[in-house]
Amino acid sequence: MDVESQRYVELYKDERRAPNTWFLDHNILPQEILERSRDEHELFDLFGTRVCAGCRRALHQDSFRDSFATRWPLRLGEHGRLCYTCHEARRLFRESQRNTASPARLTSTRPPRRESQ
Repeated sequence: MDVESQRYVELYKDERRAPNTWFLDHNILPQEILERSRDEHELFDLFGTRVCAGCRRALHQDSFRDSFATRWPLRLGEHGRLCYTCHEARRLFRESQRNTASPARLTSTRPPRRESQ
């Protein structure tokens, strides 16, 4: 695990972090940091790699939910597909943003309704 952690640190040692870097500021182990098994190499390496739109790393097929065999059309605002790690990191980031919304936005400004008698 120490070797894999050091590899991860080396990948990003010269990167400058931008605000809201959800693809870096998470505690999820990135894809392909742990050594992949021989079977995984044989199954997935023949498809080559694609770059994750979040972490910008070239990863193999087993790191993405979408198949390399299909075309990856982009939807409006998309920059590409996310690896499993970035997909989960984005989900957690968005969830934390919803949970930390200001109370003013969550409460009504109307006075309470009075019951008619």
